[in-house]
Amino acid sequence: MKPFLAVSQRVDINAEHGERRDALDQRWSAFLHQGGYLPLLLPNHFASASEIVSRLRQTGLLLTGGNSLVDQGGNAPERYKIEMGLIDLMLNMR
Repeated sequence: MKPFLAVSQRVDINAEHGERRDALDQRWSAFLHQGGYLPLLLPNHFASASEIVSRLRQTGLLLTGGNSLVDQGGNAPERYKIEMGLIDLMLNMR
C-alpha cells in the first residue's frame, strides 16, 4: 500500500468567473505515484488542510511552488499562510 504524501497547490485566479482556484499540474500526481506515493492534494484553506493533515497519516509534505510572495508582487497571500502553517503543524506532529 502506497503511503500518502501531502501536496500543496498553487492559487490560479480566474477573473472571468471571479474564482480563486487550487491548481496543480497533472504530471505531479503521475510522478509521485511512480515514485511510490499517493498524492494527497491539500486545499488552500488552512482549517481544511490542517484537519486533513491531522487526521490522516502521511509520509511528508511537498510544497510544489508557484505564486510569488505578496511582498514580491504575488497575489496569493493565503498560499504562504497555509504553507507556513502546515510546516509548523507537521513539525509539531513528529
